[in-house]
Amino acid sequence: MGNTVAAAVANTRVLESVEANIALIAGGTLAAIAALAFTYPQVTAYPIGILAAWLAAAILYRAMRLYRNRRKLAHARPARRLRSADEPVSTAEQDRSTASK
Repeated sequence: MGNTVAAAVANTRVLESVEANIALIAGGTLAAIAALAFTYPQVTAYPIGILAAWLAAAILYRAMRLYRNRRKLAHARPARRLRSADEPVSTAEQDRSTASK
């Protein structure tokens, strides 16, 4: 269903006749939501606000956990081991080593 709606909006491919039902239902649902939003703005504003607050809380919680883990790892990081001559080197490490020379 999501691929059909995205293809209808972005016009990225030709829709088949089988997908007409999905496009009709999606268009009708969006039209009903738009009519509801214009008639009763609070009915749509409150759920959007609740969703935004929920996503913000989830992202902030995740960010705090990542921040704490980063601080823990910084204190517990072992000494760097030396690389042998036959081990591959990433391009980021090559850039760092050439920039310091």
